Amino acid sequence: MNWEDVHIFLTVAEMCSMTRASQRLHLSQSAISKRIQQLESELQTTLFTRGPAGVRLTPAGRAFLPYAQQSLQWLTSGILSSRQHEELAHTFKFGVTVALASMLAPVLVHCFGRQTLNYRFETVTSDSEKIMPLVCSGVLHAGLVSTTADTFWEGVRVRRVAQQSYYLIGTEDALAPLLQAGPAMEPEALGRLRYVVPNPGVSLRRLIDGFFQKIGVSQPRLLAETDNLEVLRMLVQQGVACTLYACPIASVGAPLLHIPLNEWFPQRYVDFLISPDVPARLGSFLEMVYAYLQFHWASAAQPAELRAYARTLQGLS
Repeated sequence: MNWEDVHIFLTVAEMCSMTRASQRLHLSQSAISKRIQQLESELQTTLFTRGPAGVRLTPAGRAFLPYAQQSLQWLTSGILSSRQHEELAHTFKFGVTVALASMLAPVLVHCFGRQTLNYRFETVTSDSEKIMPLVCSGVLHAGLVSTTADTFWEGVRVRRVAQQSYYLIGTEDALAPLLQAGPAMEPEALGRLRYVVPNPGVSLRRLIDGFFQKIGVSQPRLLAETDNLEVLRMLVQQGVACTLYACPIASVGAPLLHIPLNEWFPQRYVDFLISPDVPARLGSFLEMVYAYLQFHWASAAQPAELRAYARTLQGLS
């Protein structure tokens, strides 16, 4: 199976539009359509239904989606396996937080597919506070982390990707107790929602716990705690629970509503860190990764359903 076909499938599924997918991938719409048809032919099934309003995943497409998402990790390993005939003298070590891993994977696959580097690729998934000193000391060559405005590490090249946004995300059914309460959005209604959140100990979870403390919800209904992003997305997409997250989540089936919560979270940024000790050629490659990260973030689809009436939870202040 061609990894580019899988990447195109995931982009179309996220954008719900061949036109927007072609703009993001810099391919013609006819080329996008042809590659999707090629993938459907290989799988012997229809992945999308087409209509005037765009495209939607078929039941077969929804079933294939989580496997396609996981395949990005497999394909990264596949790129390395295809180069085993070369003498790999070095290992390129990259740190990334759990919340940002889904954004990094397609960018690295894209960049490695266009470069011939004598490096083995290794990722380390951890918390921002643990990744940053490892990049500073040269244990990691680079890292994609969440930082505050005053975060500074001497000697590390810091490339700002974007300012983070925080959302309460869920289907209309999952958010029903909150939506029925109206635009005031009382803490009591937020306390009745069922949540899936990251495990305790990671920085995003600490921010989420702080949010609940600010609004006076001492015991939120935690249906699940997980560091597996695919599990979290699946539970939210299927309407089993809602979540508080630092990135939009693509709808699969029922639309996902995204309620902005930036005023209730400290201002944080997505930063790309490069160790001062990287070789010149690897440094050039990392600058290319940074450029694609910026483009990928800027061109990512905005949440399809953004509830403006939420008024950033003014009713709780």
